[in-house]
Amino acid sequence: MVTQSAVIANGTAFVGTTSNEELMAAYVPPPARQWSFRGSVVALDVATGAVKWTTPDPLGSRAQAAVSVANGVVFGCNLDYTNGTMYALDSSNGKVLWSFNSGGACNAGPAIADGVVFWGSGSTSGPGPLKLFAFGL
Repeated sequence: MVTQSAVIANGTAFVGTTSNEELMAAYVPPPARQWSFRGSVVALDVATGAVKWTTPDPLGSRAQAAVSVANGVVFGCNLDYTNGTMYALDSSNGKVLWSFNSGGACNAGPAIADGVVFWGSGSTSGPGPLKLFAFGL
């Protein structure tokens, strides 16, 4: 199950999946599973549905929030309540470019405006403090 929207850029759909739920593709007929993923960010070819790459969540945690894409970089984060990690992936191959421990859960994907990536961290139901981070592109 996907609990957030995919983002599409340059013919590729980027999706974050959770570790306890599954994203899969099946074509009918025949009812055969084509692929499935858990706890990863996945890049799919929009025209064919083929998997371009997949990158496991850096902490092996729940990759919950939606991802965003700008300047060839996929920005994502996970829902770990004490170690919520924001990360940047190369959109062409999924390689981790950098990561940052926010100290709280990331419940929403980043917003990008005027060359800045904005991220909220923390939860009123978790132990981490509520914070807003801004990173330059």
